[in-house]
Amino acid sequence: MKFASADHNGYIETCERAIRLSKFSPRFARRRKQWRQLGPMMSVRVTIADPHEVVRAGLCDIFADTDIDVVGQASTVAGAVKLIERRRPDIALMDLRFQGESSLDVLAQIREKAPQTRVVVLTAYADPFYVARAVALGVEDYLLKTLTSRALVDAVLAVAADQGPTQHGIMQPIVQTMAAAGELPRGVSLTRRELQVLRHVGLGLSNKEIASSLDISVETAKEHVQKILRKIKVSDRTQAAVWAIRKQLV
Repeated sequence: MKFASADHNGYIETCERAIRLSKFSPRFARRRKQWRQLGPMMSVRVTIADPHEVVRAGLCDIFADTDIDVVGQASTVAGAVKLIERRRPDIALMDLRFQGESSLDVLAQIREKAPQTRVVVLTAYADPFYVARAVALGVEDYLLKTLTSRALVDAVLAVAADQGPTQHGIMQPIVQTMAAAGELPRGVSLTRRELQVLRHVGLGLSNKEIASSLDISVETAKEHVQKILRKIKVSDRTQAAVWAIRKQLV
């Protein structure tokens, strides 16, 4: 499964394009009018975490005059966690990478400190491995920075309304792959659960991430992996991942 990768060097161009398409755009103005015609609604409180100031500024401009209220910004992972704990937003919009750190590594902290906050990743990285980790760790949607302003606003509002992951993101195909049973190659006897676990292994997930995704214990995930290795006759999970990819199970 492959996704077209967003250009990580195009941050500034993307944000400038987004700003042009925001409140200065007739199309966006018409869309905003449609939102208003749906009737009164509470503003969706959002925090923004991105290492690039131009991205944060562009997002604030995009969300102006919509039902999205930006209640804080952060430029680091640690700053994002503190901000989310303090502000308790409806949506935490976060980039994936922060100078060697990943926002995915602090999702457990965010769930503990602000359990009602939904995390949405907005990034330039489209690697299925990152998307699969995001799914396993409870991210609500995974959006690319190549989105139009209109699609971004729609996605944030949809997630706030418990309608994620949206068609604007790239999580849906991965979610379907991770949940699917599908048909096994001839001569291989795996249970439905083992096939699900094998798909997770093929996407590069750890036992802990598999356990989180499938709502099982880490020990159970480990046992499934060991049984899979024996059944498909490989010696480690890397070979199992290669086997799954060759058999087009992921």
